[in-house]
Amino acid sequence: MNIKSGRNDGILLKFLRNFETFIITILMVMMILILLFSTIDLGFLIGKEVLSPPMFIISVTRLQEMFGLVMLILIGIEILEAIKAYLVHQEMHVEVVLMVAIIALAHKVIILDFKLLPSYTLLGIGIIIVSLSTSYYLIKKVRLEKKKLYRDVDVVDT
Repeated sequence: MNIKSGRNDGILLKFLRNFETFIITILMVMMILILLFSTIDLGFLIGKEVLSPPMFIISVTRLQEMFGLVMLILIGIEILEAIKAYLVHQEMHVEVVLMVAIIALAHKVIILDFKLLPSYTLLGIGIIIVSLSTSYYLIKKVRLEKKKLYRDVDVVDT
């Protein structure tokens, strides 16, 4: 099938961009609501635990649950940041995706019961953490070096 390009392509692309922006805006609003209600839920959970007898003493299990919820909220914030970056720049930033993965993995590590896991699973988790962290470091390093290079070029040009 032969499709002619021309004016219709521009209209279709504009429609797709508008549709994409609309969907991303809805996703951002939903993420904001999820983060708001999750934060309120965390506040109530902390208040309930601190004020219930014995006061100001929280069990390890409940602390793990609270830390898990904090990590989920941080993951949500990073996802919101990724959506915002995509909306503004029309591209997904790799370091934001890696940061979400690192925080999600940290969340998983916090809620794991290490006594029940075989050693090879822990080794695998460790390798994933090192891999993600190294990737994030290298990407940030390259971006900083590019910025420095562009600044040096601007200084030489002026």
